[in-house]
Amino acid sequence: GVGKGLAGLVVKPVTGALDVATKTAEGIKNTAHIFDKDPTKKRARDPRVFYGQENYFKAYNLMDAKSLVLMESHLDAGMMNTAYIASHSFENAKEKCVTSLVMLGDRVLLMKAKDGKIFWEAGAQTLVMARREGFFLHLQAHGNVYSIKFVNETDIKTTEEKFNTYLEYLNH
Repeated sequence: GVGKGLAGLVVKPVTGALDVATKTAEGIKNTAHIFDKDPTKKRARDPRVFYGQENYFKAYNLMDAKSLVLMESHLDAGMMNTAYIASHSFENAKEKCVTSLVMLGDRVLLMKAKDGKIFWEAGAQTLVMARREGFFLHLQAHGNVYSIKFVNETDIKTTEEKFNTYLEYLNH
């Protein structure tokens, strides 16, 4: 018993010191991954969007989160310094793709939902109106008109409502 106790007196501190060294090395290794080039690949979901000039947040909206991620990966930093207001994705028969209408504090973008390619853009202060004509919605911005051909009634109605709400937001 005495020998076991004396051996423990020497072995326990050595074991503790080795444990400290092991845990320290493990912590350093794990910390190094924080600085990986693209940490978003490990996300469980896309980040929450903060809306308007006030940067308030609403319940999580997957469509807005995906639009924000697309914008962050395809637009320059200057475009990201504006308020995010809303977005809406729909099947665009004219472009033959799913399109996102992204409404920002200083501009409106129409972009392909798959790759973020912008095919129409207008400054918020130049927007005049959205005019519906059958399955078309015409967005007008001081002579710059873009016509969206919709596949179904639900998409055109929702897009028109969101766009008109956006115009009301800009006018207040």
